Amino acid sequence: MVCQRSNMRKLLVTIFAGVLLTNAVLAAVNGPGTTAANYLKIGLGAKAVALGENFTAGTDDTSSIYWNTAGLSSVKNTRVDFMQLNWLAGISAKTIFGALPLSERDTLGASVLMLDTPQDKETTFAPDGSSTWYETGDKFKSAISVFNLGYSRAISNSFHAGLGIKLINEDLAGDKTDGAALDAGIIYEGLLLPELTLGVSLQNLGLKQLRPDEEFPTQFSLGFNYTTVLFRNILNILTDVKIPNDNEPRFGVGAEYWLGQYFAARFGFNTFSQFSIGLGVAFSSLAADYAYVPMGELGITHRISLGYTFGLPKKSANTAKQSVPEKQKQADVIDLSKDSASDLFTKFDF
Repeated sequence: MVCQRSNMRKLLVTIFAGVLLTNAVLAAVNGPGTTAANYLKIGLGAKAVALGENFTAGTDDTSSIYWNTAGLSSVKNTRVDFMQLNWLAGISAKTIFGALPLSERDTLGASVLMLDTPQDKETTFAPDGSSTWYETGDKFKSAISVFNLGYSRAISNSFHAGLGIKLINEDLAGDKTDGAALDAGIIYEGLLLPELTLGVSLQNLGLKQLRPDEEFPTQFSLGFNYTTVLFRNILNILTDVKIPNDNEPRFGVGAEYWLGQYFAARFGFNTFSQFSIGLGVAFSSLAADYAYVPMGELGITHRISLGYTFGLPKKSANTAKQSVPEKQKQADVIDLSKDSASDLFTKFDF
């Protein structure tokens, strides 16, 4: 017990110091509206988005590769998910997520994001000196693809760590470039209470910038997930604090309530996009999720995710936060001192 408390204090002190250091560094590097590739901020996965994007400690599916790579090791069976997003200004996005367990503790994940804009007319400014825009008669469109590759290991029954790399390719009306960024994260289950999970993630740390004068929208996230039972059904309460390098810190809270093992109702709030709601259905190897996100005068976005788990799942789809007593039995002590551990796309602040 003394060893466990000592290790817990080390973990909390390390995380607290990391939050302060990250906040200071990110605030010094950039300010609001100073980053490019802001499509990397678009929330992926209908489940996470319905929860207000408060998913740093709730990651338990293939979309973990986006929110917190450490969550991939909670995926115990090979799984594939597909997401369709109808976004703003006619922009559409499609994402494919996949997770492949390599062993009981190691999981490999991958995802592909494809963004397209509607075809538009090309214009030119003042070719005759009249200070007027003219159509050239040509048309253009923009396309972006992001490939993610992630690896996660359950270092113990309580502690998970993950690392990911993303390769970005831009074609903005013929202006082509590419770049690379790094993601990293940890998850600690049974923090102070068996029902409490901690998640920490760092997203979009630039390895190769798209252009010399542009920075990626790097973000540090700290999240908690508390699992309890309400009227004999599982209730997950999640909260996140996000510290981006191009805006003020953001706070959010979300809740997921399972009606039995097959239906889930979700609600979320964050200080940027405000409220979101969603539903989930899980039956045997199949799962479907929906998220509805109103964004004020900008419009409404809809996300639909469909998933399939290969082989017989070891548990139903709400596995991650379903069995609190079982987690308590399996919880072990981790010694941290020994364990290894277009303009809309580029300028709009999502």
